[in-house]
Amino acid sequence: MSNPKRKSSPRASQVEINRVAIGLYQVMFAGQKDDFYKPREGTIVFRCWDAGKLDFRQQRAWKKFMEDVEKAAGKSGKVTGSYQQAVQVSGNRSWSAYTNQEFDRQDYATNHFLSRKERTLLRDLVSDDLRPTGVFHLEGIGLARNGYKNDSQARASGVTSVCNLLDRIADFYGY
Repeated sequence: MSNPKRKSSPRASQVEINRVAIGLYQVMFAGQKDDFYKPREGTIVFRCWDAGKLDFRQQRAWKKFMEDVEKAAGKSGKVTGSYQQAVQVSGNRSWSAYTNQEFDRQDYATNHFLSRKERTLLRDLVSDDLRPTGVFHLEGIGLARNGYKNDSQARASGVTSVCNLLDRIADFYGY
């Protein structure tokens, strides 16, 4: 029988063992900056990259997505069309829609792979990247998405939102 006055240390030692095991198996984040993947200066993604908040996987995914956006060619719904004229054997002309692989990839990613909130943030990031000067701020993302009023908390929330979105895009591209 154990002495009730004496405290049992196996529980305390097991807690310490668990803490050490978690520390050994946990992969610590180390932000990386590679000039090859450097986003356009002045944008939200650049601010995250410049602060060392993005890993190579996220940087690579953003570069690939923006290449797809820039190279995309094809129909754009009911607004305009990139149609080529096709002449049938009978001589009647018909219009056929054309899309390239880049268009199909970014269209599938934005309309089927990402959630509504992710699409909204992605639209803002792409818009920010395509403008001559960036107009969006990390604090604004944190405020809009999570309601933080404090600038430092809103900035941290904005960085987290951008990083999570870039992780999803990396998942889409299989990085």
